[in-house]
Amino acid sequence: LAKEIEDIKKLSFSEQELGNLEAEKRSMELQEENKRKENFELLLKVKSLKEKNSEALALKERIIKIQLCPTCLQNVDNKYKENIFRKFDDEIARNRILLKECEASVKKFDEEMKLILEKRKEIDKKLSEFQLIKMKLNSIKDKEAKLLDDEKMRESAVKDIEMLSSQVERLKSSIREISKYDTIFIKVE
Repeated sequence: LAKEIEDIKKLSFSEQELGNLEAEKRSMELQEENKRKENFELLLKVKSLKEKNSEALALKERIIKIQLCPTCLQNVDNKYKENIFRKFDDEIARNRILLKECEASVKKFDEEMKLILEKRKEIDKKLSEFQLIKMKLNSIKDKEAKLLDDEKMRESAVKDIEMLSSQVERLKSSIREISKYDTIFIKVE
């Protein structure tokens, strides 16, 4: 038991370091939550850009088929259609550039999340180790108290044995002292 106590005492433990790890864990969780929110917004943006491109392509297809303007009923010439197509193509091109930027951001997000999760896993591991050490140290305190109680009981038992031994010696001495009178008692009877 004493050897076990000494082995566990060799482990290093600091309440401050444990507190720092817990704070760092909370910080990492907050960072992770913020990153997930950013990624969600990014994914919404990607979806919106893709929908805009689909709408632009659908409108382009509808305009190709238009021969007469629905409002003024005049012929729609190809030059006018080409101007409208150019606007749609410009919008689609801008959206594609934004999509590439978003895809790069998503890739960056994945890498950052991987690092955050690895660091968080490392912190969780250290935190578990520290909590285990803390439990062992608390266990040691209990064992030390038990060891002290056992030592006190042993000392008390040694004192009791010494006292009883001295009592036995006194009784033996008294018996020897009284045994002198045995011969006299036997003669009187």
